Amino acid sequence: EKENPWSSTTSTDPVLRLTVSNFQSTVFHSGKNGMVKFYQSWCGHSKRFKPIWDQLASEAHPSIFIANVDCGASAQNEICRSSYITTYPTLRHYVNGTEYDYTGSLAVETLREFIATKLVE
Repeated sequence: EKENPWSSTTSTDPVLRLTVSNFQSTVFHSGKNGMVKFYQSWCGHSKRFKPIWDQLASEAHPSIFIANVDCGASAQNEICRSSYITTYPTLRHYVNGTEYDYTGSLAVETLREFIATKLVE
């Protein structure tokens, strides 16, 4: 049986997992800038993007957050609905508590540059 790449809950996972209980406090009230990936575990694009996202999170400056919201988990449906997520993966970035769509390339180099110039303070 194949290991589910979305089920990791180990402390070595570099990506912060957002839920109903920590979404608002992390993205709007933490005092940190960051990026959130909204995904579905069945989505091929989300699966292919996971290693890039994990790499970015492991390299991230401590002043920012790199996080996931699993839109396939029933507990997170409300987050995804209220954020108007309709395609996967969807990236949003948060600067000083304000949400913005990320519309750039998903290439690791482009994302690294975006994070370094737009999010790290």
